[in-house]
Parts: sequence; C-alpha cells; structure tokens
Amino acid sequence: MTLWLGDCSAVRNQSPKARMRLYVLWGQSHMYGTKSFVDGFPEAQWNRFGPPIPGAYIWDKLGRPNRSNVDLSDALRGNEPHAWKPLGAGFGTGGPDYPWEDPTTNPSFGPEMQMAHALRAQTGESVALVKFAVGGSQLANLADVPNWNVNRLGAGNASLLQILLEAYLAPALEQAKVLCEEQGLELSLGGVVSMIGTSDARRPADAQAYGANLLDCIDHVRQVLNPPHPELVPWLVLQTPRYVGPDGEKLAFLATVRSAQAQAASARPAVEVRDTVDFRLTGTHFEPRGTAGLGQTMFRWAMRQVPLA
Repeated sequence: MTLWLGDCSAVRNQSPKARMRLYVLWGQSHMYGTKSFVDGFPEAQWNRFGPPIPGAYIWDKLGRPNRSNVDLSDALRGNEPHAWKPLGAGFGTGGPDYPWEDPTTNPSFGPEMQMAHALRAQTGESVALVKFAVGGSQLANLADVPNWNVNRLGAGNASLLQILLEAYLAPALEQAKVLCEEQGLELSLGGVVSMIGTSDARRPADAQAYGANLLDCIDHVRQVLNPPHPELVPWLVLQTPRYVGPDGEKLAFLATVRSAQAQAASARPAVEVRDTVDFRLTGTHFEPRGTAGLGQTMFRWAMRQVPLA
C-alpha cells in the first residue's frame, strides 16, 4: 500500500493561509492523553481545551481497537462512521460503542489540542490530524498484542501500525481531498509524531530490540506515504519521560529506550527528537499542564516545517 499527498491538492495557491496541513500522531497513553482532564485548568482556559477548534479537524478521534486480538475489522466497524470531525476535547472516555462521545462534563484531551490551537493562531492554516493511540501497546516485543509490527500478524489479526495506515490514514486522506475541494485548500503533509516506549522499558530484551523496531516503523511509514523523497518526511520522536512517580521503579530499562530514541535522529534524516523531562507527571502520566506542554513541543517542531511567506 502506498499513499501520496503530492498529487491530491485541489487548489494550487501560494498563500500559506489557503492550505490544510495534515499530521499523523501515534503512540501509547501519553499521546492519547490519559489522566489529562479539562478541569485541570482554570475555568478561564476552558475555551482552549473544551470547545472544538475552528479550522482544526481530527479523523474519527480515537477509535476503539480491542486490547488483544486486534483485527482490522474492529477499526472499520459499522458503528464507527469515519469522518473528519471538529477537533475538541472529550474523545476516548465515552461508552463502548461511541467512545469519542464523552457524556461527562469533564472530558479528557490529548497534546494535539495545544498543538492545533498554536498552529492555527500562528499560521492561519487549517490543521488535520490522524491520531491513533493505544495505552500499554508494544513496539519492541512483537510477540505481544497489541503491537506496532510493520508486518501483518496473521490469523486474521492486524498490528496497530497496519490499522493506523490502512483503516485510518488511507480513508482519511481520501476524505481530506474532498474537504479541501469544498474549502478551496491545498493539502500538504505536515509530518509524523510518535510517542511510544514506556511499555518497552520493563524487560531487557524489549529495550534492546526497541531501537531497531523504531527505525523499521519510521522507514515503513515513510514508504507508505510514498512522497518523491520518503526519507525526508518530517518525523518527531517524543522521548519517554524519566518517571519519578510510583511506577518509576518498574521501568528498569528506561535509559536503554531513551538512548535508542535519541539515536534515531542521527540514524535517519529529517528525524528530530524532543525530550519531555520538563513536563509534570502524576504517577505514570502527565498532568493536564504536562499534556499541554507536550502539545507545545509538537507545535514548535511543526513550525520548523512550515515555510511562512
């Protein structure tokens, strides 16, 4: 399977404001936004992390793969209509059939909220996000499910990476073309952001295999995106935090994973690595302001890829 954004522009317009820039976000619970709820902010800041963001869209929000025996049909179920939706807080905490609809008054949010707010304010461009994040998933131990294997798992199962690319990104691109035609926008690829590694820091074999598997994922996704120069697709690796919470002692091989993440920038072109040590944690996960800080880091990286007139 190959996808290419290079020929899907509906309107060729030199204005940077007449553009929609698409980002692919994937990873574990940090990318998902676990433990980050809007009531962690003063009421005056609700407008940044509550209502939908004008000009920012997310594809089907989070979706709901099973935690074991993940199969491609689970991401394509009839009760999960795929569509571009206004980006807002609240995905992932609703009922089992429609998990993106949060009936509570205190929805969760991920780092993409801050990223999109800042990009919209700074560039005026529309922002489209394809996000797929599964807490506790594996990158290094490909015998465990769910995992991010670059290959199919067999027996009717699919890896999370396969679901991201085939069940989320492929149809999202087709519908993004339609959305751009309707709005007179040019569609461009902004880049890929990955944050994964926590689950791989608990066992020595996983930590040792992590670096090679991360590079395999980068290479595979770039080839699937299939631009004229796949090796130059912008990629941001967010490092796993140095845990100080109660779960920190379980991550005995965290240094090995963090080192492999840091080395990805020298191993592949157009890969940047950003640390997350300055963000506040509650146990294993970021506090709301930590998640917002993560989004600000993503924004600063994204701005390095945006040629402003």
